[in-house]
Amino acid sequence: MAESIKFEGCNCTLAAPSKIIGLGPRKVGDTDAFSDGKRIVTCWRLSADELVEVAQTGLVWLMVDGQDMPLTNVSGKGLVNIKGVPATAEPVDDDETTKKAMN
Repeated sequence: MAESIKFEGCNCTLAAPSKIIGLGPRKVGDTDAFSDGKRIVTCWRLSADELVEVAQTGLVWLMVDGQDMPLTNVSGKGLVNIKGVPATAEPVDDDETTKKAMN
């Protein structure tokens, strides 16, 4: 499962719910985010296996809990601008993860 990543411009933390029904044993934690009162932006890093799957299929799946589907945007570029430039995420701890996925 993708990992929540801190990024430039984060100004809040979304607290993980204590119990999520229907997700089974998935790990859910607090998520750093940007909010301007109209939208919330978060950043996620896919695992090496997920990167391989995306490279092979070109697909990314999105799940939003609830009965309605709010407007969403999935992007490979930062969705928060810092001085007119897309925000960057915290550095990748292990470049081998990216190299493995690209081979």
